[in-house]
Order: sequence, then C-alpha cells, then structure tokens
Amino acid sequence: MFFRVADLERPVFWHDEVYTKFFAAGYQSQDWQGALFTGQVLDVDALRRFQRHDPTRSVADTVAGLARDEPQHPPLYYVLARLWVSCFGDGVATLRLLSVLLGLLALPAMGWLAWELFDDRRVAWAAVLAVALSPYFVLYAREAREYALWGALTLAANAQLLRALRHTTASTRRQIAEWGAFALLTALSLYTAFSAAGVILGQVLFICWRERLRFTRASLSAAGAMAVAALLFLPWALVLHARLEAFQASMAWSRDIVIPRTELLSLLASNLSRPLVDGWADASGAAWIAVAAAVLLLAVATASLLRAAPGKAAPPPAGGRGARRPAPGAGPAVRGDPLGLRPLPDPHGAHGAAGPRLAAG
Repeated sequence: MFFRVADLERPVFWHDEVYTKFFAAGYQSQDWQGALFTGQVLDVDALRRFQRHDPTRSVADTVAGLARDEPQHPPLYYVLARLWVSCFGDGVATLRLLSVLLGLLALPAMGWLAWELFDDRRVAWAAVLAVALSPYFVLYAREAREYALWGALTLAANAQLLRALRHTTASTRRQIAEWGAFALLTALSLYTAFSAAGVILGQVLFICWRERLRFTRASLSAAGAMAVAALLFLPWALVLHARLEAFQASMAWSRDIVIPRTELLSLLASNLSRPLVDGWADASGAAWIAVAAAVLLLAVATASLLRAAPGKAAPPPAGGRGARRPAPGAGPAVRGDPLGLRPLPDPHGAHGAAGPRLAAG
C-alpha cells in the first residue's frame, strides 16, 4: 500500500491522464479543442477549466465523449472516474487514488488465481506478495488510467475460468452460476480495455489444448460463456464500428513509430522483466543483468508449473485434514489438474490398445 500511495501527486500528470480528466469531467473534443488549440500561450487555468468537475454534465456525457472521440477506450473505468470525482473531488491525487484502490483488487485476485492453480496457501500468499511488490502493478496503480482495473479483472477472470472448469460435473444450477460469473468478468474486462481480446484468445487456446480439440462439456460451456460475454459487449462493439474513423484518427500516431530491429529484443526482454524488475535494458550493465535474471526466473517458473501439473495430488478425501466439503448437490469439484496434463488410466488395462487417456473437463 505504501508504494502505491506515497507522493501520489508528485509524478508528472502526463498526456493520457489529462484526457482521463477531460472525459471524467464530461467534455468532448469539440468543447475544448477550439479553446485550447489557438496557437497562443495559455495559462494553467485555461487548461484546468476543462478538467474540473462540472455538475451540469453527467455520466451520459462521459460515455458520449468516449464514443465520439476515443471509441477504442471502453467506458467502464471512465464512468467510475466520473462518479469518483463527483463524490470526492477532481484533484490529481484524488483521481489517482481511484486507481490505487482498483489496483488493490489485483491482490486478492492473484491469490485466488494461485489458489485455483496450486491449492496451496503458501503459494497463494507468495503470489500476492509478488503482485504487491511488482513495479508493473505499482506503476499502473498510481496512474489515472484504466489499466489497474483491467489487470485485476484479468486475474479474476482467469481464476474464475479455472473454478468453472473445476465444477464441470456439478449440478446444472452450479455450472450456470460458475460460467455466468466467468462471462460477467470477461464482459467487464472488455468494457475496461480492448486488450482483453488478447486474453480471451489465450483462454480459447488454453481450452482447446486442455480439451484436446474435443467437444466436451467444458469446451462447450466455455464457448457459451464467451458468447454471452460477447453479446454483453456488443453495444460498445457497434459503437466502435460506427466510429471507426475516429478510432483510426486517434491511433494515427502509432503508424509513425518506427522501432529499429536491433532494439526489438531489448524491448521484449524489458517488457517481460518489468513485472519483477523495473529497469531499462540499455541503462547499464547492471540493468541488463537484472532483466536477464527476471526473464530466466519467469522461464524457470513456467517450466516448473508444466512439470508439476501432471503430478499434482488429487483432492484430499472427504473428512480428511484440510478437506473441502462440497455444497449439497454441488457434485465433485476436481482441482487436481487445472491445466489438463495428467494422464488418466485406461479402463481397458494399463494402457490398452488405445494408450493412456488425458484429463479433460
């Protein structure tokens, strides 16, 4: 918490955060472009005029401004920011405090995800500690943008996916509740950032791999939940389609950026390491060593996860120490192999003619 709130007003309130204030205040580009882009030197009050909370404007003005000027930014965070500044004020530190609080949601979400993966309290607490101290999560928790909320929702959606897969054999009502929760978290993630589409693609590939490209109850349930999430997001997808020209104009700057090929590896290594180490790879030799160590640690952790998954112990017997008692009518909740790697014994013999079967939901 200290790293997230210390000197919250001190970092430069940069370009994108200024736009957050514009939209949270309910202004559109047509309101401020003519007043600010005059070719003249302006004083601070001229800019702050469009960043102050205006009680005559509403949440609808915030959504309309995004739809008109920046449709690539879904409205969930900005609606929350609008409600936040209307209740607590529009100061820089106050607005950033919203991201701090939203970023704190990533801590229990990470603990939940680790618990679903490993069923081990020590691992879950270690994962929470890693997120609490991660330069990446700390940075975005101190910025008046949507990324802290998106990170928390991404972790929660992945945890809920594993939880829903674990209840594939539960009662129909329980399955609907679990997959419905996953659909809702996925939709909220999409309404926070379009980058959620990349996460969904990863989830689709994970389900295909886990179910061995078969039409199983788990794969069909996951497909249904993702379809529901897509339907929930359809209104803003239609807004983006209708305002595609505004999106292209807003993102025109990205076509002008040229990254030399010699720097791509450096940037990739830096981005992979930033959840653990915050340092530019070209800053010094020590920074390069830290980046390389962080990337190596991530590779070792991934390899350890894949190696350990097939041998994960099955859930403890009912009534045993640490056993979880399922709710009446909930059906079995198998946690032993969330990644779907463990081979199951063949019912016709040790391996039989068909060889070993692989776990799938």
